Amino acid sequence: MGLGESDTEIEKEQSEAVICGDRGSDDDDGILFQQDSEDGTRIEIPCSVAHFFHATFECESYTPVQFSMQLSALGPERARLGPDVWCTFSGMDIVQTSRFVEALRVLEGIALTPANFLHSDSHPKRLQTTPPASVLCQLIAMAKAWRIRITLDSSFRSAPEAVCSYFDLAADAFHTSAQDFAALLSVTEVLPRVFHVHTASRLVLASTFVRFQEHYEGQSVRFRRQSFSLEEFRKWYREGEKKDGEGSTPNLLRKTCHFQFPAGMPSAFGRTRRTLSGRAVST
Repeated sequence: MGLGESDTEIEKEQSEAVICGDRGSDDDDGILFQQDSEDGTRIEIPCSVAHFFHATFECESYTPVQFSMQLSALGPERARLGPDVWCTFSGMDIVQTSRFVEALRVLEGIALTPANFLHSDSHPKRLQTTPPASVLCQLIAMAKAWRIRITLDSSFRSAPEAVCSYFDLAADAFHTSAQDFAALLSVTEVLPRVFHVHTASRLVLASTFVRFQEHYEGQSVRFRRQSFSLEEFRKWYREGEKKDGEGSTPNLLRKTCHFQFPAGMPSAFGRTRRTLSGRAVST
């Protein structure tokens, strides 16, 4: 390609893509980048998206055009939760970035309340239970499928741990109650005195039963038939005493969660216990 042809291609590219102005404040949802696609539709990348999470977009390079996204977690009154930046997704093309924007904007329009943190009927079925955590899982799954780089805050050893930690921290921040969690559970007596407890969210299931299960038939003598706190259990995971093939992590997301134990077993924790989110639940 000659110099003149190269200049023509650059001019054509510049006519179809526009780098927009200043970023502005954290609440700015202005346009960072826009480009007309081949079918005539316009793809727009905002400076930020903020609802349950605060996502800030940056243009990493122009040839080729690539973007990064820094993700922070928001609690009541839009206060930041946990690390300033939970994770950074980088090396995304414009189509991938627009899909991330669409995934985040699913959360727009619902109030930041305990009930909506755990359930929202206005969302697609796959996102109705724990919508923010489900969206976070979706972002991570998209990044892995497209081989997008994920850089986690140093306090997390893996993406599943970051999701578990978000659910735990946000549930406390939104003051979720035992009644909020109970509304997500259904109980069926499948055989005489054998009860099946079901919920659509593995996070909710794990947060409700993880300590009971580890007490009943856990692999570690530190917890089997012992009374222990959730923090002790999480620390054990981080110390690497339990492996899941990718290093030590409280990986309650990727595995299918099945818990079983006798009815009298919860008495080891007294009349009440605390879920992963810290809420007291009568037993």
